[in-house]
Amino acid sequence: MGFQGTVKCNIGASWSEGSSSSGAAWILRDSNGSVMLHSRRQYSGIGSNREAELWAILWAVEGMRSTNQQNITFEADFEQAREVFLNPNRFPSLRSLSSTILAMLSDLESWRFAHVNTSRNFPATRIAASVTRDNRTQSYVARGGPYWLSQTLNEEKRLG
Repeated sequence: MGFQGTVKCNIGASWSEGSSSSGAAWILRDSNGSVMLHSRRQYSGIGSNREAELWAILWAVEGMRSTNQQNITFEADFEQAREVFLNPNRFPSLRSLSSTILAMLSDLESWRFAHVNTSRNFPATRIAASVTRDNRTQSYVARGGPYWLSQTLNEEKRLG
């Protein structure tokens, strides 16, 4: 998983154009790959997949701050949000949201973002999709991983 004392936070997002809503999720693992916490929430009035990815990042950063995590590696497969951070002038309507994320990140002791293959982010994406696909709109933060993903989470831990 990484260096001792480092935690990994996978971030997932799902967007429904029809309902203009999105799901955001994160899964936090310790340096051994064991799931410590996971979380999900819904956002309304979301106009694009790009915006949904940014809100999911914000949800994860807020979660790491509120649970006092440090030395975090964030992982996501977000191509569109990545564009916003690399080329902010191309997305003026999202500047406020991306600036908020960057300001919140500055409160963390040590962090980095890694872009990962979609297959490496599958559980977080599945949790986020449960909002838009299954209408599971209850927000929560819970210990461990969700039972319905335990086999996938354990396999990921084993593979590192």
